[in-house]
Amino acid sequence: MFQIVYDGKARIADVHFYFYLRFNQELHALAMVSLFSPNASLWQESTQTIYLCKRPNDAQVISIKTIKAVVSMFPNMQVTLSLARIDSNHLSLQAPQ
Repeated sequence: MFQIVYDGKARIADVHFYFYLRFNQELHALAMVSLFSPNASLWQESTQTIYLCKRPNDAQVISIKTIKAVVSMFPNMQVTLSLARIDSNHLSLQAPQ
């Protein structure tokens, strides 16, 4: 997963693959990505610490020049007292301290 700049904003993206595409005589390095959509209210309430997202289901093509950092996202799971795992369809990113 990567932090990218998309439409002027920092976003988290899952890269599916990289490829080159030639426009006229110029070769462009591109990536097919899915963009995560954050829970904006939780992001603000947590003083920009918890970035909780739903799994993306769409794809975009971006220039690899927009990739700014490598990040990791973790499944947001809950465990009951009987140790049963409750999966959600969310992933979370915690900002470095």
